[in-house]
Amino acid sequence: MSQFEFFMTFYSLLLGLAVAELLLGFGNLLRARQQPRWGVLTPLLGVLILIQIIATFLDAWFKLQDIVVDMRGIAAPTLIGISYFTAALMAVPRDIEDWPSFDEYFHARKGMTLGPLIVANLLTILVHELPLVVTDRPVEIAAYAIVNGLLLLLLVAPLFTRRRGIAIAAMLAQILIMLLIYATQLRIAGMVAHLLGA
Repeated sequence: MSQFEFFMTFYSLLLGLAVAELLLGFGNLLRARQQPRWGVLTPLLGVLILIQIIATFLDAWFKLQDIVVDMRGIAAPTLIGISYFTAALMAVPRDIEDWPSFDEYFHARKGMTLGPLIVANLLTILVHELPLVVTDRPVEIAAYAIVNGLLLLLLVAPLFTRRRGIAIAAMLAQILIMLLIYATQLRIAGMVAHLLGA
């Protein structure tokens, strides 16, 4: 087993636990006898968390092939996985009776859901992404800064407002941008592999 395979086994477990926690949380809500008002914010947050976890897994697969399995090498990925698990854990309420509206729950707990997402994104950018940016290509650096700056801004925006429309627009925009980026990246990677006969 290579170091990368060993790392991916561990990292997949961490990210998989976050996905399982997220799905269990929403599954328990669906099974509840008394259904509260779902609203839009909490389900949208769930979709955003799921997409971020999938994107993180894809990033690890494409960009961490040369990882060294030691404390330094796996510290940031472990913190990223813990951040996603925390966001998934806090995405939905445990005591449904205390929250007749999930939009209210979103606003009450957004620091514990969006905060860990911001931490995970910052760690990904600082530890894994920045070293891969080629410094002699100013256009690449500018594109990288614009896209990641926009994605972070869209994550931070709902933290500082109770306006439902702004939170919905910010999360939807982030979901759409991430889907566009990762769908394009995968198509390009697939075309290159096909051309090279891989």
